[in-house]
Amino acid sequence: MTDRIYEFIGAAFDKASHMPGCADAPDALRKCGLMQRVRWLGKQGISGIDGDNVPSTDGEAYPATLQFCKDLAVRVALSYEQGHTPIIIGGDHSISMGSVSAAAAFLRSSIGPTARLGLIWVDAHPDLETPKSTSSGNLHGTSAAHLLGFGDDEFSGIAGNAPKVLPCDTVYIGLRDTSLSERALIRDNQIKAFTMTDVVRHGIAVLCDQALKTMDGVDGFVVSFDMDAIDPAEAPAVQAPERGGLLFREACVLMELLGASPKLMSVELVELLPALDRDEMTQRAAISLIEAAIGRRIV
Repeated sequence: MTDRIYEFIGAAFDKASHMPGCADAPDALRKCGLMQRVRWLGKQGISGIDGDNVPSTDGEAYPATLQFCKDLAVRVALSYEQGHTPIIIGGDHSISMGSVSAAAAFLRSSIGPTARLGLIWVDAHPDLETPKSTSSGNLHGTSAAHLLGFGDDEFSGIAGNAPKVLPCDTVYIGLRDTSLSERALIRDNQIKAFTMTDVVRHGIAVLCDQALKTMDGVDGFVVSFDMDAIDPAEAPAVQAPERGGLLFREACVLMELLGASPKLMSVELVELLPALDRDEMTQRAAISLIEAAIGRRIV
């Protein structure tokens, strides 16, 4: 039994990436049975409502991404103000610049300017490129950098002060593809980063406990889950597949343990490309991850 009301908000946006299609994910998951599963979980005392989609914005990548993130920040802020726990379905990973900014702003407005937001980023990639360092120019690869205050002032300043998250309050899980500039940012700022080698060596439950220990010093935290964190053998329909990722069962355990924390403020799930899916494998995996995060019980 939980007193949370989970609100499912679609972030139907994909202009910050190299491949269109992520904007279709929110409606694809609904069609695949997301809200039916949420209603079924009502039997376990879990409450959820459909908050519809924040529609995509038109135009070139930079202004369209900036405007969408501002619009999403407003929508997620409303969810917090209504006492809900947002579950944001992307969309490419640029959407985190809006959703995480809203969480930081809500903490600062409700607790005070010194309130600290934590960020657990589950991803094959750290998304710590800046507009100056990126070779691809794709803004979805700069999202974490902007949240930590390393990037462009306009993106870093969405919904208020920058940075949204301090490096000491950030944890990566599942990394297996990083650039030289990203590795330098992680090292220089002493960001806690667990690679797939760490997952294999220590086990996902141990790393989750360490991530939650890092969250002891924050007032609330957000989980940002990129579907490419999972091995493409089990979740093929993603933007940037990398072999050797999390097993589906490891991802479910992670989401279950993180979702049980009273400090959890929101979960976002991004980078799902429904058009590339095989027999709805990735979509069904995504729904299972969401169920785990919101408290589905096995026994």
